[in-house]
Amino acid sequence: MKKQIINLFLFLLLLPTSSAQIFIDIEWYDADSLLTILPSQQGIEKVNTLNRLAASLSFEDEKVSTRYADEALALARKIGYQEGVAGAVWNYGRISFYEGN
Repeated sequence: MKKQIINLFLFLLLLPTSSAQIFIDIEWYDADSLLTILPSQQGIEKVNTLNRLAASLSFEDEKVSTRYADEALALARKIGYQEGVAGAVWNYGRISFYEGN
């Protein structure tokens, strides 16, 4: 019984830390470097770079981040790249989260 109480206490003690970790997991890339390579890219690489830009700017600039997510979504749909579509949609959620929605 004592061991169960200790285990429950440890579980409850660690639970807030582990769930809070979810909200501070920020995907970030150097936007300047991504902008440098973006013009030379096509297809899947370009979609991935656009999604990385959207992710990196999502907590700083909602409008610019949304523009990159829009571009990534349009190109991913055009070339049939489902992972790119998912990444853009994920970025819309991230943008909304940082905007407080």
